[in-house]
Order: sequence, then structure tokens, then C-alpha cells
Amino acid sequence: GSTSAAPPEGAYFAILDRDGTVIARSHDPESTLGRNFRDVPIVREMLAKRLGTVRAADKDGTQR
Repeated sequence: GSTSAAPPEGAYFAILDRDGTVIARSHDPESTLGRNFRDVPIVREMLAKRLGTVRAADKDGTQR
């Protein structure tokens, strides 16, 4: 069988440095590239966790 690494529909990805600054983003990078998000609760949680995954509600309330 074949496998796919495609993200779920509606998903996007961001790569942040260890200080919370966006260094790459799959969706609309122009609006966030170089901005720091360390004060956003989900980013604060990710920075504290350092490894693994984090689930949180998106702006529309959907768990991601």
C-alpha cells in the first residue's frame, strides 16, 4: 500500500526558533515571517514543552 505525508485538509505548519520567532510557515508566510509569538499561549506551551506535540483550540474553536 501507499502512504501519504499530506497534512489534513485545512492544516498548516509553522516552524519557530527556540525563542518563538516564525522562521517558516506553509500558509501566508508574508504576514508572520520574522514575527515573535512567544506571548501567545499555545506558543508559550510549545516552548516550555520543547519536544512532542501540543493540542489547542484554533481561533474557530477547532482542536488542532
